[in-house]
Amino acid sequence: MGKKARQKGLFGDDIQAWYRPKQTLSSEEDRERSAILAALSDSDLGRKELRVAFILHNFPETRDSDTALAVRYWERFQADILEAWDRLDLDVLFELDNFETLSRLRRHLQNDLNLFQGTPRTRELRGKLQLDFARYMAQKRQEDAEIRFYLDETGTERQKRYTGLGGICVLDWRQYEKHHAALVQWRLQQGWPETLHFADISQDPKKHLSLLSQLRARRAGLLFVGHALPSRGHQHFTLVDLFIQLVVDSVRVMEGLGCLEGRKALQVIKEADEGFDRVHGVTLDKYLGEYLATEFSARVYLRGVTPVAKGREVMLECADLIAGAMQRRALFGGRNAKDVVAEAAFNVTGFGDKEDPGAVYKAFL
Repeated sequence: MGKKARQKGLFGDDIQAWYRPKQTLSSEEDRERSAILAALSDSDLGRKELRVAFILHNFPETRDSDTALAVRYWERFQADILEAWDRLDLDVLFELDNFETLSRLRRHLQNDLNLFQGTPRTRELRGKLQLDFARYMAQKRQEDAEIRFYLDETGTERQKRYTGLGGICVLDWRQYEKHHAALVQWRLQQGWPETLHFADISQDPKKHLSLLSQLRARRAGLLFVGHALPSRGHQHFTLVDLFIQLVVDSVRVMEGLGCLEGRKALQVIKEADEGFDRVHGVTLDKYLGEYLATEFSARVYLRGVTPVAKGREVMLECADLIAGAMQRRALFGGRNAKDVVAEAAFNVTGFGDKEDPGAVYKAFL
């Protein structure tokens, strides 16, 4: 294979012409290029080169910035390592895939295989490597810390005469985000195509117990929350009241724990329900925002109530197990698979221990 194209450097050194795509490919390079594109279409991301190609394909900003590439790569494929990262200790860089290796693979894909080319402006903005990272860090500092809830309802069937709401409150999303990424990564690695539901537990609850075990390992920085009450007839209005009461009670507990220093945004993520969201979504957003503003003044404000499909969010799967366990413990009893999961959920959340500072649980039954 011939020598790569070279151009005279500013200081007299021969440097590679990084931004001049090759006009033609050798047969070997053409085969490699086709194989990479085929692997991406099949979601085959087993090799570093394919993972770098995936990032370049899905995040165009990384084509002009090795820093952005490394950050996206590490967050996507090595979240478990970042999760254990002490921010005062840069030794984590020895455990992550090497920055220079990722940069070299990017250059190979762009320069040798004509894939995922950067923009012409890269010549003028090469300093963007540092700028992207500085802007990322500045944005993290400037944003208000966010309290985030993941909530799911249970017992809304008319014959149940029970309405419950349960889930997870993340005290500071910026601090917990890496743990969430690691949990998402673990969930993807299991290869389970189905969404986990408490109601679908049959004979073998192994998957549900595994998920609860992973949640237990990441419970630092979380409040587990749940409220339930007897209901009659249509429960939608009851659910609106329950959402507001649970969130406000949880923020009160956070205030008692000394967790409301500074200004806080609050976000509620709930399972999407077309009927409820269409009819009551605006009402819930309005009154919850008003309650927070009234009781906590400018310290806590509502960023929004966001409906999300449960199958796309592992924390909502966890919220489903917690909410389902609440109903199971209240209305039933026994030793079948659902009871085993319910007991495990109560152990993880601390709902069975009135002295547990990490649990906000009230059942008005």
